[in-house]
Amino acid sequence: MQQPTPSLGAQPAEKTVQFYGGTFGALFPLLILVIGIVVIALSGAPDEKGFWPILLCGLILSLFLARNKTDLCEVLIQGMSQPIVMIMVMAWMLASVIGVLMKETGFIEALIWIANQFNLGGVSFIVATFLICCAVSTSTGTSFGTILICGPLLFPAGGILGADLPTLAGAILGGATFGDNISPISDTTVLSAMCTGSDLMDHVKTQIVPASFAAGLAGICWTLTVLLFA
Repeated sequence: MQQPTPSLGAQPAEKTVQFYGGTFGALFPLLILVIGIVVIALSGAPDEKGFWPILLCGLILSLFLARNKTDLCEVLIQGMSQPIVMIMVMAWMLASVIGVLMKETGFIEALIWIANQFNLGGVSFIVATFLICCAVSTSTGTSFGTILICGPLLFPAGGILGADLPTLAGAILGGATFGDNISPISDTTVLSAMCTGSDLMDHVKTQIVPASFAAGLAGICWTLTVLLFA
């Protein structure tokens, strides 16, 4: 005999927010948000804190486009109260704390000093830069923060040592992306694991293999590029 499904109690009805302009009206604030973040980032935003004005703009725009402002506010508050949002906020806070500690304690300068002790230059310094960025991004869980921490230090140092600057920039970006994909405190990693219902550390382990393969392939391509075209 089939057992009755246990009752979970009365579930609140999901609200549907209607926008002027239909689907386009609902997506327009998101489009403005993405474009604004890209423009601000390319204009030299000092860190992620520089993005808050465009985020506020997107929220205000969505309020103007919503047919029922009260329903929109309730949906926004309901979404922000989800556990996944709090976990993401904690991941960002932890990443910021670790990033500041690395910057203030001279960790990056120490890595550059070690590279200089081995008289690295050209291709060797590019590879060392990539490895340094991999270590920083994996520790902090943020690609953008890694670029802001490592870029101003490694890029000028590479120029002095004669490294190919476009390839060096690619090494910084690649290393920053590497750690963002495998770090257990990265918002990308945490969100991916939670949305798929998988264990966080199991997800991290599965990411290491393809990310390491891509890193090795990128290192080979950088080496060949510098040797053949620099």
